[in-house]
Amino acid sequence: MTNVCRPSAGETQSSEILLRKACRVVIVNWNSGSRLHHCLESIPSEFQVVVVDNASSDHSLDDLCNQDRLEDRSQPKSLTGSNGEASLGCHLSKWQRSHRQPRDLRIIRNQQNEGFAGAANRGAAGCASEFLLFLNPDVSFCCETSADVMLCLLRVRPRAAAATGRLVHWPHRRSGGRRPRRSCNLICPLPTLWSALSNVLFFDEVLQRPMVRRMSPKDLCSTVSPEESEPERIQQAPGACLLIRRAIFEKLGGFDSSFHPAWFEDVDLCKRLANLGLEIFYHPQAVFRHEGGYSVDLIGEPEFNRIFYCNMIRYFKKHHGPGAVVFLRAAVSIGNAMRRLFHILT
Repeated sequence: MTNVCRPSAGETQSSEILLRKACRVVIVNWNSGSRLHHCLESIPSEFQVVVVDNASSDHSLDDLCNQDRLEDRSQPKSLTGSNGEASLGCHLSKWQRSHRQPRDLRIIRNQQNEGFAGAANRGAAGCASEFLLFLNPDVSFCCETSADVMLCLLRVRPRAAAATGRLVHWPHRRSGGRRPRRSCNLICPLPTLWSALSNVLFFDEVLQRPMVRRMSPKDLCSTVSPEESEPERIQQAPGACLLIRRAIFEKLGGFDSSFHPAWFEDVDLCKRLANLGLEIFYHPQAVFRHEGGYSVDLIGEPEFNRIFYCNMIRYFKKHHGPGAVVFLRAAVSIGNAMRRLFHILT
């Protein structure tokens, strides 16, 4: 693939700034603790940032808003929930004045957990920017130019609808580096019935061929410099770090909120992009830190498995029909029985 868009070498600083100003960063927060602050501190000030909070109870929004909680009346009505919650515009708060942060920061507080898809759609509503960058709170920029190469790639490739970057595992500061490396499997092909059955019945673990993979071996190899690596077309980009054209996101109707509270809404979006014949790219020069797995720790492994496999079945019902669902439901039941037996024996 021919080289495209290396801002550090060919793009001027002014063009980088213009690209950033054409992008809204949307962060869905749910009890992320200090991760949200670390994420916001890493984002260059030229980006517009919207944080949508899903009724967090952990004080992760502390110091982000003014004490008077001024309502942002410039927000479109679509950002006000049916239950009457207010959209909060928090500008020049105490936290913003004392930290490195985006200049345009807005906080939207949901009175109930609307899930990732619903909250992400709310954060994207009323946007006039050319691009949307969805980030998880446990993802942060490695440097100021982390997103620039992705933005430039979409700008110069008309068929490219979305892009993602290189997510480098980065343990949370309080974890002491001892937590499992759940962030390793994010770049992957769209699931097939065989890959889903292999995951549910643990064939992928036995054969050491996981249903998902983070990136191609050449990108994982420490001897390959990221500067020498080219963007490559992929089938699916993770919602943890997803750049997409705003017009296309709106054309698709955003994320499907039936994938509640999380998981497979990004797979579904990428499948719908593929159905339109649009392209998704992975760019190894767009480097982000990623902790991974914190929401699984919050809800626990059993609840995660229940939600994950329910949404997997929902995805296959939507895109592969009832026949695939019959096989998948049976496999999930067998897999759950195997998992319970394993826990009893160990």
